[in-house]
Amino acid sequence: GHPALFSPLPEAHQRALSRLEKSAQIAGFEEIVFCPEPVAAAHNFAKSLTSEKIVLVADFGGGTSDFTIIRLRPEGFSESDVLSLGGISLAGDAFDGTIMEHAVAPFFGSKINFRMPMGSNTLNLPKALVRKLCSPADLMLLGKKEYIEFFKNIQQWSTDKNESLAIERLELLIEERQGYHLFESIEDGKKMLSSHPIANVNYQYPGIDLNIDFDKAEFDLFSSKTIEAILGTLDKTVEESGLSYAEIDIVCCTGGTARIPALAAGLADRLGAAKLELHLPFHAVVNGLAEKAYQLAKES
Repeated sequence: GHPALFSPLPEAHQRALSRLEKSAQIAGFEEIVFCPEPVAAAHNFAKSLTSEKIVLVADFGGGTSDFTIIRLRPEGFSESDVLSLGGISLAGDAFDGTIMEHAVAPFFGSKINFRMPMGSNTLNLPKALVRKLCSPADLMLLGKKEYIEFFKNIQQWSTDKNESLAIERLELLIEERQGYHLFESIEDGKKMLSSHPIANVNYQYPGIDLNIDFDKAEFDLFSSKTIEAILGTLDKTVEESGLSYAEIDIVCCTGGTARIPALAAGLADRLGAAKLELHLPFHAVVNGLAEKAYQLAKES
């Protein structure tokens, strides 16, 4: 299984598939067949149908949002039934990043003002560093010596004692390798918005006492560009199928990120809420891949 598109550039997508195939070969696999993840979910969803339908499969995962428009029958489908396939590298992790940037990162000094010795200009944390705070993987990389030295310097150069303390918390977070644990708390807060009007990010560690609330309206504002990009990719995928939204019978939504209210609202605006079905958010893809593998085994 793989994202619908590793890259919008065909050559880059093919290069990624080649690397994936090479990795599987190194791992000892001899027969290797690829299946885009939204198509895999369609294999699983087809069993729930009683007649032929035009289905939009919307797979909102952690790293990518993937779509396919497909003609489905209860007994399955062929490659020619896949009318279009599209995706974008924005999904659950990107939403976590927006919460970090707008709601949490200021607690760790992202809005610090400082002046260098002998300098008169007030400076801010470089935007490239702020972006690194918004990814748990990039946050880990900030443990390098040059970054730690920079943080210790700006802590001393800060024009505000509270901001200096915020940078101290950031140093602790990085040096104690707590980034992934913090992002787990951020994800928990994001999940709250699926059923509550207010979300809470609570993260406790010696020297770090984080307890921040934000509401659905704030989250929608944080994530508006991400939502717009994902739904824009959906619009393009539907356009490439040659169909209109009105010609789609059912929407199969899968992946945990499908529960984000703003995404569900975007789908409902385009297709009508009655067409939306949340299908095995965490299992549709893996179940579909297993069913595809079983079909291939029977045919060989």
